[in-house]
Amino acid sequence: MDILIWQEAYNVGIEKFDKQHKQLVSYINVLYNAINSNEKQKVVGELIAKLIEYSETHFLEEEDLLKKIEYPEYSDHKIVHKKFIKTVRDFQDRYVKGDSLVCKDLLYFLQRWLIKHILEEDKKYSSYF
Repeated sequence: MDILIWQEAYNVGIEKFDKQHKQLVSYINVLYNAINSNEKQKVVGELIAKLIEYSETHFLEEEDLLKKIEYPEYSDHKIVHKKFIKTVRDFQDRYVKGDSLVCKDLLYFLQRWLIKHILEEDKKYSSYF
């Protein structure tokens, strides 16, 4: 069972970015299912590493395009991305230290962040295309 289902309202109109956002939804669902199946120890460490890799790649591609089109909120958007990566790295540190709440906290953070970021931040730049 999944906790987050992709909706057409989340599309930003750039196929590559929509596909990448769908990948993040998939990671959220993997985390949710791992928590509920008591397999979180096997899954979470690897998933956090994938999240960091995903975010660095996706954000770089997104920022390159926003810079190219001279998106007026480019700098602010880049700051939001840096905060996300820092937060996920903080979750990674908590996981390594054995924090028992990290999985649920990470899930809650990712759910809120993804929807808010796409609908409030990414939708702003989609009108430039």
